[in-house]
Amino acid sequence: IDSQGYIHAVFGPHHGEFKHRRTLRPYDVSEWTQATTFGERCTYPSLVIDQDDTMHLVCREIITRDGSNLMTMMYYRRPVGGEWSKGRMLVEPSTFDIERGYRCFRASLYLDDDGGMHLGFTLYPADAFGDAMTKGMVGYMRSDDGGTTWRRFDGATVETPTTGGFDRINAVGTEHRVSNLVTDQTGLPAIISVSMYHEPDRWGEVVFWKHDGREFVAIDLLEPLQEVFDGYRASWIEPSLSFGNDGRFYAAVVMVDAA
Repeated sequence: IDSQGYIHAVFGPHHGEFKHRRTLRPYDVSEWTQATTFGERCTYPSLVIDQDDTMHLVCREIITRDGSNLMTMMYYRRPVGGEWSKGRMLVEPSTFDIERGYRCFRASLYLDDDGGMHLGFTLYPADAFGDAMTKGMVGYMRSDDGGTTWRRFDGATVETPTTGGFDRINAVGTEHRVSNLVTDQTGLPAIISVSMYHEPDRWGEVVFWKHDGREFVAIDLLEPLQEVFDGYRASWIEPSLSFGNDGRFYAAVVMVDAA
């Protein structure tokens, strides 16, 4: 929703052009504008609107390189009253092979109260991103100038497109999926990871990662969840995370019977 109360929606097929529509009246979803299109082979959008009503979107998009398809993370921007930009690649895999070309980011954007734009994402599969299995399979970077430049939390510049110049969150040892990323009232980011089914002894772990100003610190959520859901583990369906005006984080995690 923008500053005037108009609601915006970006949607489309799995690997196709995105469509963008806006309500004809503020706070009223009964009628919408005709769709405008952008992108080519896109999916998994994450959209935010900043204080100037500029729209920012990240997604996965397939491009063709040397005759082969490559799944990348793309960034699009639309200034108020303007057109959608051409896609700008932010992250690409460090390896690619035509037999196992699937890549996934599940990227999410978040704007803090000062206009800083935070980006969290997973690196899947790990072997497509070099040392992800040992260095961290969850990535983070941020922009303080509306998506023009990107940096690590410590201020180091991330030259895009990059294969690994971003911050790593120390989710290691098995494949992970992640929640949306949010920040607290001070602009410190947080995200949840859940371990997938690849390792039978480790599936269903769920960890809350909160930046303390120096690094992302792990807080185990599985044990307290199992106090309520005895014998259950976390599904690899992505959790959902929010931060309330009361200063609390709120999380939704799908739990499944581990038997």
